[in-house]
Amino acid sequence: MEFTQDFSEFRPWSYAVDVFDRINNEDKMFELERHLEDVFGGHTPSATEINDYLWHESESVYKALDMKPDDLDTYDVDEIAMEWCMSNDKTFLYANLNVDNDVEIHYTDGNGTDDMEEIISDSDIAKLYGMDNCEYNADKEHFELW
Repeated sequence: MEFTQDFSEFRPWSYAVDVFDRINNEDKMFELERHLEDVFGGHTPSATEINDYLWHESESVYKALDMKPDDLDTYDVDEIAMEWCMSNDKTFLYANLNVDNDVEIHYTDGNGTDDMEEIISDSDIAKLYGMDNCEYNADKEHFELW
């Protein structure tokens, strides 16, 4: 027996509810439906298969839909600046966030220059940590990487 239903009638359960609701809240339902068609190919998945996929592959789903994952790595301005200084053999002095949400790092290089400045952007921060994306969250006052 084959069971099919219209995707708009699909109702998830367990953890898949959270994933499904988040996708819906971010207006990504059309993209989800296209993604599921790609994932399941010519096979018509059951409601259980869709639910299990959303539940167990949520990070893959979020990535495919260009959404942030649930478990973001987060760093504040000083953590990022200190990491940059360590990786560039510089001595950290202080750091701040400029109006463009770039990190301004003040450091000394040990060669007599007391206060040098480096400005790093979101893409530089992502590269520093080996991630693909970085965004400043002003409400939480930290950078989110994924």
